[in-house]
Amino acid sequence: MLQQGDPVPDVAMEGPEGKTINPRDFRGQKLVIYFYPKDFTAVCGSEVAGFDRLSKAFADRNAVLMGGSTDNEHSKLGWRRESPELSHLAHFSFADETGSLLDQLGVRDKEKGIAMRATFVVDPDNVIRHVTVNGIFVGRNP
Repeated sequence: MLQQGDPVPDVAMEGPEGKTINPRDFRGQKLVIYFYPKDFTAVCGSEVAGFDRLSKAFADRNAVLMGGSTDNEHSKLGWRRESPELSHLAHFSFADETGSLLDQLGVRDKEKGIAMRATFVVDPDNVIRHVTVNGIFVGRNP
């Protein structure tokens, strides 16, 4: 697993709106990247909504917020359409379907093959400054 002081990987991922995003695109800004295990689950949905409620506070501090899982961009779009609290997210949502960022960061659950609940705080120079990781069955309060 990457740790404090390591550079954030250079990986492009798809968003539900068809936009490609890469953590390195935000050089010069702080970045908060969070992962959750699966779309269409109650706990993951409450976490995404919780992070979204904080999106303005992050933006006020020149920090970009982005969250995702290994579900594809179509799953994310469907989830947002079906869940009122996720329908108008004010932060980036990404699909790391191949696990390219997930694996480079080292936060894939070995038994289930999906993302653990992980949060990375990245400084404006694309250096990881904080990491927290919970197992997939341990929720978190953003």
